[in-house]
Amino acid sequence: MKDKYNFDEIIDRKNSRCIAYGIFSLSTNRENNTIYIGDDVLEGCCPGGQAWFGFKNFFSNLKYFLSTGSETFRNGAAEFLLATPEIAEKSLDLVGKITPLGKYIVIGACENLVDENIKPKAILCFGEAEQIRNLCSLANFRPSNSFDIHIPWGPSCATFVTFPTGMAENIQIILLQLDQRILRAITGFLQII
Repeated sequence: MKDKYNFDEIIDRKNSRCIAYGIFSLSTNRENNTIYIGDDVLEGCCPGGQAWFGFKNFFSNLKYFLSTGSETFRNGAAEFLLATPEIAEKSLDLVGKITPLGKYIVIGACENLVDENIKPKAILCFGEAEQIRNLCSLANFRPSNSFDIHIPWGPSCATFVTFPTGMAENIQIILLQLDQRILRAITGFLQII
């Protein structure tokens, strides 16, 4: 390990094509307890995930895949996340430059964090509908303005990692200051270091 975010050595393993799926699988399957994302371990990962983690640039046809599709790209396959290719292109431009945290982005379960000097850049919580609702309510635990919280748009890999870790140039990080009792009550964390 080089420093607290830039790991020099990794365990040799392939990542899931969908990085977000790999992260979710990690939360439910403790056999693979760490995911390493880096420029030299991207084989098989989707091009969008590679770009959202800052290791590649967005490919030019991504705007079609995120919106309405195009016969010239993957036979018209589309995720229909945004209304038009123009909106998708503008949304991607507004994100700004994405800079990786280091040579590798390391994602693992908090229960496996043994080095007290390593401070996670983000904590990701999965839960059922009621648990997620309660966590969203806790985002307004201290502010008096009920409309303070913003939800940035992005695919799962961006909302899981890119935005909460501050890798995107134009993201505004909002730190939630929760009571220690609340933090102790939340379980099933994943850490991103």
